[in-house]
Amino acid sequence: MKKQLLIFLTLTFGLSWGLAFWLMSQGGLSSPYGLYALIGMMMLPALSSLLTRLLTGQGFRSMYLSVSLRRGDWKWYLAAWLGIPLLIWAGAALYFALFPGDLDLRMGYFRQLLGEAAQHLTDGQLMGSALIQLLMGVLTAPVLNLLPCLGEELGWRGYLLPRLCSLVGEGPASVLTGLIWGLWHAPVIMMGHNYGLDYPGFPWAGVGAMVLFCLFVGGILNRLTVLAGSCWPAVIGHAALNGLAQSGLMLLKAGVTINPFIGPLPMGIIGGMGLLVAGAACLFQSFARPAYQIRRDIFIRY
Repeated sequence: MKKQLLIFLTLTFGLSWGLAFWLMSQGGLSSPYGLYALIGMMMLPALSSLLTRLLTGQGFRSMYLSVSLRRGDWKWYLAAWLGIPLLIWAGAALYFALFPGDLDLRMGYFRQLLGEAAQHLTDGQLMGSALIQLLMGVLTAPVLNLLPCLGEELGWRGYLLPRLCSLVGEGPASVLTGLIWGLWHAPVIMMGHNYGLDYPGFPWAGVGAMVLFCLFVGGILNRLTVLAGSCWPAVIGHAALNGLAQSGLMLLKAGVTINPFIGPLPMGIIGGMGLLVAGAACLFQSFARPAYQIRRDIFIRY
């Protein structure tokens, strides 16, 4: 078991960080290869899990790709699909409540992004357009982001988490999976992803913030995975997060300098408060009442 985990982590970090450091040599995220390299990096945890299965002779059983809707399991999929957007918006709402000067109901920042297309829209029309975009985002983000998020989650929640659960129990496994997931992002954070390049403590403050963010968001995704006995709720939740992370900017005043460590983006301590509180609750539940012990029928022991 420990050998399997070591091989998986070595492959995942070796391949992913190798690709990331190559991207650095090509000019980083601003290079023509930036987007493709990021998508490729997201696919490598899944590839690493498959390679580990081949190298260790485990085969391809228990990949946690089955979908079970019996005994009310459908609610974990729904919680991932709708709950993650609601938590993102709760954090954004808290940010604007604490910083009302940054709030603009005329959506100045959004108008700025739309450019010429927004110049002839009334406030009502613009608000309607924003609401339609949000609704479409909720409905389509888990679908549009499905493949790259499956690339990550097949490794983190479909391979790493269940094996750690069998070694140390669900609570410690959830913490370890979240920390490892966050640390995996380090090279792209060093290239300015999510937090930029110009902040005190660069780049280690950004790396630390991402590790903490993944610890708490991972707490949610891990718990949903164990409760459903499948990595699909984590895929859906991850895809929803990636697709709607910037939706809180719609109500931002034009010209406001965004501090990604604060908000309204969910990576900030205030903008992400909905995710942080829910994540902390899930982590607490993972220790206090491990669902891993309850769902052994589908979340098998190794």
